[in-house]
This record gives sequence, structure tokens and C-alpha cells, in this order.
Amino acid sequence: MIHMELDTRAFEAAVRKLTAELQAEGTEAVADAMAFEIQRRAEKNITEWNERDQVYDRHRKTYRGALIDTGLMRGSFHVIASGRGERIVFNASAYARHHEFGTKSNKTNKQIIPARPFLRPAITENQQGIVNTATTVLNAFIRERSR
Repeated sequence: MIHMELDTRAFEAAVRKLTAELQAEGTEAVADAMAFEIQRRAEKNITEWNERDQVYDRHRKTYRGALIDTGLMRGSFHVIASGRGERIVFNASAYARHHEFGTKSNKTNKQIIPARPFLRPAITENQQGIVNTATTVLNAFIRERSR
């Protein structure tokens, strides 16, 4: 009969350390990655709306996109930390909400700007992309800390 004893204290200490780091730093890394994935997709949605919704500008005598004229709205996304593992993704341009939700006239209730959502679909239609991004970041974090 062979008898063997293993001292697992070092392994257990390493697992505890990794778990603590994962809870502290890993949560923040995953939250950042998920928020920036939402931002990336929202910017892409603006570009796609622009390609679908070309408008002829008779003054400039050229076609231009309805959502990208100067690029201000596409470049006005921000991500801020709102708490541990929480992020807010928003667009700071003055007219982003008008394009996201559309507008109506106060007098006639007639639609003036049609809704062309870009931020909401970045979340609802991109859930697998967000999960994949979080998984990739989490795996990289664990690999890096396991060395």
C-alpha cells in the first residue's frame, strides 16, 4: 500500500488570493469591458442608420447621412463608473435623445424626427457580444493572475 500526503495550504492560499483579486479588480475590469462593448455597438448603430437613411441636401448638392453630419453625436459617448461594478453609458450630444426616441410637434402631434434608436439596441440586440466580451476579459484576468 502506498500512502501519500499533500500539503494544499499554498494552493488554498493562492485560490483565496485570486478570489479576492477577482472580486475587487476583476469586477471592475468586466464592467469596463461590457460598457465599452455597448458604446462600440451604439457607435456602429449610428453608422448603420446613416447608411440606411441617406438624405439629399439640396444646398450642398450631395447626399448626407441623417445621423452623421459632423460626427459629433457618434463621438459624444461617455462611460462613467457609478458604483462598484456599475457603469453608465450615455451620449452627451444635445440631440442624441431626439434621434433615439424621435420627436413630435407640440401643436399637431405630428412626428418631426423619426425614432432611430442606437443605444437601446446596443444592449438588447447585442447581449451575446456583451457576454462574450465579459468572458474574454474574465478569462484573461484569471490567466494573468494565475501565473
